[in-house]
Amino acid sequence: MEITPHVIAAMAEVDSTGYVSPLTERIDAIRKTILTNAQQREWTIDAAQLDDRHIVRRMVLKRCVYGVDKNPMAVELAKVSLWLHSFTAGAPLSFLDHHLRCGDSLFGCWVSQGIDKAMEEGSPLFLNEPIQRATGAAQAMQLIQELTDAEIEEAGRSAELFADMQSGTQPLDAFLSLIHAFEWLDVRGKEDKIALRAFLASLFGNPVEIAAETIEVRMDVPGAERFVELLTEAREQIAQEGFMNWQVAFPGIWQDWRSATPRGGFDAVIGNPPWDRIKLQQVEWFAARRPEIASAQRAADRKRMIGALQKSGDPLFVEFERADERAKSAANVARKWGDYPFLARGDINLYSLFVERAMALVKEDGVIGLLTPSGIASDKTAAPFFHSVSTEGRLRTLYDFENKKIFGDFSTRSSPKSSVKRKLREIGVSDSVSNPSCPDIVCR
Repeated sequence: MEITPHVIAAMAEVDSTGYVSPLTERIDAIRKTILTNAQQREWTIDAAQLDDRHIVRRMVLKRCVYGVDKNPMAVELAKVSLWLHSFTAGAPLSFLDHHLRCGDSLFGCWVSQGIDKAMEEGSPLFLNEPIQRATGAAQAMQLIQELTDAEIEEAGRSAELFADMQSGTQPLDAFLSLIHAFEWLDVRGKEDKIALRAFLASLFGNPVEIAAETIEVRMDVPGAERFVELLTEAREQIAQEGFMNWQVAFPGIWQDWRSATPRGGFDAVIGNPPWDRIKLQQVEWFAARRPEIASAQRAADRKRMIGALQKSGDPLFVEFERADERAKSAANVARKWGDYPFLARGDINLYSLFVERAMALVKEDGVIGLLTPSGIASDKTAAPFFHSVSTEGRLRTLYDFENKKIFGDFSTRSSPKSSVKRKLREIGVSDSVSNPSCPDIVCR
């Protein structure tokens, strides 16, 4: 539901009491700025296009809307869509880079996790200054949100402030991404572990500066050569996965970054997460790359054809092998990293991780609205999670329905509606819960 009408209604209610809201004055000032600039440039503007609704929509867009996607093109398309939705004649397009970010929203590192890793080898004192700089960047974020971008100079100022914010958060962001990348590499060898301990003990130089690539690794220390090899692999992993470290990406959303449990978060998290298993599915993967393999009737035939790719030195096999390894690494990290204590079990589906991630990102009194398969309530592997949210007052409503051409022509397996109702009864929760202060989970 759009926020703008609610803002307009609230303003009207306040104004009816005789009190003049500061927001009303600000809207008038923005309108005046746009009209003045248009007059100076001899632009023709229809006053109806500068009503309160258009201006408030721009303000809401700049201050309230956040988004993350791993696909850069998806991020750019989101910007275009929002620009079209909030277009105001006579005003430049709003700056959105501060709130629409590119990255993998499921994988990344909280500051407390980085501190814990540093403490394993001694003192995390080297993180004090980077954390202070990054938390200070919240002020720049606030200033960006305050700018209305009603004229080109303000939009340019927003971009400058965002560059300053990124400069302040980049060192800590780089360190957290590197720590997470080492988890993806699943370092186990004795020599590798020694090299990583030396890194965190600052024997190769300041770990944050090494991560940010502002200094080189000291090569006169035992284990340096092996660490450089690991560092190269980790940076390749970062470039490929695009880890999202939420606290440094959106400073100001969270407080007390050192806390073991993130404090703060978003007022609402909504979405339609992908319903795909992390485990690489050969048929789907080869469908667009080598249809004859995808269409093989038997798994044994597919295996033989994939083996033939390997024997012939086909580059597609290397790509397939990397994709398979990436899927295994993602599942491994999801299970052991600690961000998904309930749903990273069995044959992991991405939608379940998005649900648990949303619970971590939203404020205690925030709202979550996600469209998922009904397995989130009825699958055996989801039972601990669903029991937790439904018995601790965190579930507001759950709608479960069968697809009878409601969403068009698609097919996917999910638990029948009756199994969801049965599960609710088993844990003592009705299938029509009313608790307006708790999140929504919407199931197909």
